[in-house]
Amino acid sequence: MVTLKRTVDSVDWYTKDYDRLGIPYKIKQGTYTTTLESGMGKFKFFSNDFPKRVFVAANMIKKDVKHSLKSADIINTKHMKTNYGSADNIQNIITTDVLNIDLSGAYVQALWHTGIITDRTYQYLLKMPKMERLPAIGMLATSYVELFYENGKCVSFKPHRAETSEIFFHLIDEINFVMKDIEYMLGSDYIFHWVDGVFFRKETHQNVIKNIEDFLLELDYPFKYELVDTFKVRKQEDVVRIEMYKNNKYKKYEFSTGQSGRNLTQLLMQNAHSNYVQGV
Repeated sequence: MVTLKRTVDSVDWYTKDYDRLGIPYKIKQGTYTTTLESGMGKFKFFSNDFPKRVFVAANMIKKDVKHSLKSADIINTKHMKTNYGSADNIQNIITTDVLNIDLSGAYVQALWHTGIITDRTYQYLLKMPKMERLPAIGMLATSYVELFYENGKCVSFKPHRAETSEIFFHLIDEINFVMKDIEYMLGSDYIFHWVDGVFFRKETHQNVIKNIEDFLLELDYPFKYELVDTFKVRKQEDVVRIEMYKNNKYKKYEFSTGQSGRNLTQLLMQNAHSNYVQGV
C-alpha cells in the first residue's frame, strides 16, 4: 500500500487517471483518510491535521474496547447524543456577571469511568493536549462511505458507521447528565451549558457553588473556572445566540430550544383529544 498526503488535487489526479484507463476502483472516504483501491493496488491518502500520537491513542482505545467485557452492553444501547441545554425561560442578556465551570478532560474521565480503557491508555490520553484528545476519542464514532466506480461513473455507494460509535455517544450522554444535574442544583441561576461547560449567574449563593464543586469532585471530574466577559444572549423565537469573551477569546454559540415544536405537539394532541371526545 502506498501512503500519500491527502489533497483534493492528489486524489483527483489518481481517479481521473483510472477513469481514463477504464479501471474499476473503490474509494473509501473517511474523516481523516481517503483510500483508493483497485486491481492495480491500494493508495491511502492521509490528512496531516493531527500528529501521529492522535492515531496511536485512537488505536489504543479501540484495542481496549475490543478486549473489554463491558463494551458490548454500551455498544448495544442507543444514546441521545445531546450535548447542550439552556434555561427554559432564557431571555436576552448583556452582562459581565457570569461564572463558568469547565470540566477538565471530560471525555477522558467519562471514558475512564466506563471501566473499558486500561490505566496505560488513560495516562497516555491525559498527557495529550485537549485538541488532540478529542479527535482521538472521537474516532470511536468514525464514519465513512465506500464509492464504487466503473468506466468513470459511480455505480453504487455504501455508508458505514464504526461499531464502537455508541461508546462515544455514551460519553456524550454521561457528560450531559452531569451538566443536567448541575442545572438542577443551580435552579434559576442556571443560564446554559455547552458540552462540558456550564454558565450561571455570578450572584449564585456560595453554598450552591460549593455543592456543585463537591459533586464534581465526588464523581471524579476535575474542573476549573474560566474567565467570562461581555456575555450576551439573544433569543428569537426558538433560536438562541450566545456571544462572549472567554479567557479573552471571542466565542459564539447557536442552538434551538425546540420549544415551538413542543408547543405545536401539545396543541395538536389537545385538538386530537378534543375531537376524539366529541366523537365518542
